[in-house]
Amino acid sequence: MKNSTLPSGPVRPIDDPSVAFLLALPLAVIALFVAISYPLQAVVVTVSAIVGLKLLQRSLAARVRRTADRVREISIPGVGTVRFRVQPR
Repeated sequence: MKNSTLPSGPVRPIDDPSVAFLLALPLAVIALFVAISYPLQAVVVTVSAIVGLKLLQRSLAARVRRTADRVREISIPGVGTVRFRVQPR
């Protein structure tokens, strides 16, 4: 049998969970219970959200492509005017 020693260096403390995690965890558990209780509605909501996000992504990308060469301006009172151009990847 080998003798082993514990590390004698400083031990890093465990980080406290963030406030966002403390709020998100109960909401995720409730969402899970609702999804289990109403599976068909949960599938419909999930698929609708995915399709909606993909449509939004494509429409925003098309809008950027259409107006890529236009210079946009934002007037900030007391500061001046900011001019910028959005270019697609």
